[in-house]
Amino acid sequence: MRSRWGLDCYMLMSMIVISIYFFMHSINKKKNYLFVISGILFGLTLYTYVLSYIVLVVLLAFLLLYYLYIKEINFKQIIIFGIPLFILALPLMLNIAYNSGHISKVKLPFFSISDLWFYRGKEFSLDNIELNQDKIYDILFVKDEVGYNSIEKFGTIYKFSMPLVVIGITFSICDLLKSIKNKEKTIDLPMLVIFITTFILLHLIIEPNINKANVIYIPMMYFIVKTICFLGERFKVIYLLAIIIYLCNFIYFLKTYFVDYASQSNYLFEQDIIDATIYAEALQRDTVYVENCLNQTYIYTLMGNEKPTKTFAETVKINNFIVDEYDNYKFYYSDDIDENGVYLLKYDNEQYTKLLDAGFKDKIFGEFHVLYLEND
Repeated sequence: MRSRWGLDCYMLMSMIVISIYFFMHSINKKKNYLFVISGILFGLTLYTYVLSYIVLVVLLAFLLLYYLYIKEINFKQIIIFGIPLFILALPLMLNIAYNSGHISKVKLPFFSISDLWFYRGKEFSLDNIELNQDKIYDILFVKDEVGYNSIEKFGTIYKFSMPLVVIGITFSICDLLKSIKNKEKTIDLPMLVIFITTFILLHLIIEPNINKANVIYIPMMYFIVKTICFLGERFKVIYLLAIIIYLCNFIYFLKTYFVDYASQSNYLFEQDIIDATIYAEALQRDTVYVENCLNQTYIYTLMGNEKPTKTFAETVKINNFIVDEYDNYKFYYSDDIDENGVYLLKYDNEQYTKLLDAGFKDKIFGEFHVLYLEND
């Protein structure tokens, strides 16, 4: 499901795996250039999703302290690792400091910090714990309120994987304690830290869901594999059973996803408004009036008209955290009809009726209507 929905925050899953790999690789090889690469990768990972700010800080604190403790890293290597990480993290730190009111406006030759339309730091609160605690089980293993994040009858990682995750956590804790006692390198440490940290954050963040929790599925998959390997080493048939069970479920999932689910999910992605915008743009009228009927409707129109980023940034007008207009696009309309304009509406409302009565032609794209007067 992740691969079919191109959401930016899903990059956190991939980037944190790559970053941990290079960190462990640098620990093994003791090469300075690998510590530099590792620092760069962790710095880039900070830009994948807001949860990374907390998850990575906690993860790196545990990793660096542990590997100092077992004497697999020294302070010089930490500095080599930390310099590129700090350079890449600096714009984010300044951005947070400015938008939370701790510093004044920053403008440097290499970058500047802008006012955010709204600051998401307020999304974290202890008050959310009571609201979220009943949702966590479903988010981790079944579904959330967003239809394109999972299919309920399969769950997020197949429902039969739930006990494997729990057993794997137990094994990881036991193996980590052994590693600490023997002062050995271990992958259980980062997996447990990521899981526990994200699990806690899910209780604190407003409206938790699968995409916000995406990084937690990396350790969960690790715990599943750990359980299968533990059992498989004792009973070889377990490996064959695991392959058969997961493969059968995967084939059934493919059939459901590309046949049954595909016919139900098209409406979730609002392709119709993009097609309608392309058509409206081709009419080359002075103004395009768009009914603000979706979550951040302006994004869909930008996908359709392909306005330059600079044009959008210089002309956008925000009202109460909502885009009111940019360039020749307005997400509101007055009682007076603009005969030189194009109207993009979703619902058969009063404005739609007025435009039809005024002689506007109606071009339909699924749920959306493009209304305009034909040129003489």
